[in-house]
Amino acid sequence: MNYNFVTLGETMLRLTPPGQQLIEQANTLEMYVGGSESNVAVGLARLGWRVAWVSRLTDNALGRKVAMTIRAQGVDVSHVVWTDQNRIGTYYVEEGASPRGSTVIYDRVGSAMSYMQPHEIPQGLFQSEGIFFVSGITPAISETAAQTAAAAVHLAKSAGWRICFDVNYRRKLWEPSIAATACSSLIEQSDIVFIAQRDAVTLYSAPTDPDEALAYMAAHFPNRVLILTLGTEGAICHSPISGVNRCAAFPAQGRGRIGGGDAFVAGFLSAYIDTAQVDDALAWGAAAAAYKYTLPGDMPLLDRQQVQEIVNYGDRGSIRR
Repeated sequence: MNYNFVTLGETMLRLTPPGQQLIEQANTLEMYVGGSESNVAVGLARLGWRVAWVSRLTDNALGRKVAMTIRAQGVDVSHVVWTDQNRIGTYYVEEGASPRGSTVIYDRVGSAMSYMQPHEIPQGLFQSEGIFFVSGITPAISETAAQTAAAAVHLAKSAGWRICFDVNYRRKLWEPSIAATACSSLIEQSDIVFIAQRDAVTLYSAPTDPDEALAYMAAHFPNRVLILTLGTEGAICHSPISGVNRCAAFPAQGRGRIGGGDAFVAGFLSAYIDTAQVDDALAWGAAAAAYKYTLPGDMPLLDRQQVQEIVNYGDRGSIRR
């Protein structure tokens, strides 16, 4: 099968106490499926694209839960590598509200994906033309996962695919100096790069002013589309063709902040592969993120018509007539 997008990475089970409780208060936990690359895959599939997600899962009820949930959203999971060893990673989230922030506890060491090897990448994956997506979380979880990500990038580039990389720095997984070196290698091989302003400051000592930070990163990593995300302030982008473009965030109320960045990536890539217009892509990214914020769980269960309405009408996009 020919795909528009292929993603590679680990997906975990997320366990969260209901009602913004602390774990020590809770008697039950809500379970969600989520991972950066599979979230992006789901968002793109929901927007109508042919998408495959590649990973390595333990063949037990937990692994099958992960695959089944992603497949149900239209993503091809037939290239997943199955093993009877290792485990499915989990993480716990205590959702907070101001002034108490949310807390994340990882339990992912020894996961099946962390043992994936380059030779396990499926053959014939990169046919036709498309975009391969991976995030900085994948090389962070293990050396073998880092090697697998690098091998997949090489295979995709050799087949004429464009590479998209989201730095997506996780300080609980690796130190800034190590992350900066590893991510630089992937950035240099990528055509499209997403990086949060805070990560640009932490990893590359970029200025704290957004415009200066974008210029700084574009000078260090030229000749690619580079998107600097600014949280509630939106995003700005430097493109070798169109120069600097910016988009404000759409106002959003809701509980589902996790996965918002992945929704932004999915919205951006969907519009960009369709029109190659950065301003359109930024608007679609911002609209997709705002839509995701209204949903619980990790996955951006995007609705193309409703995202289009947000792009067209802003916070009035929720009014259906």
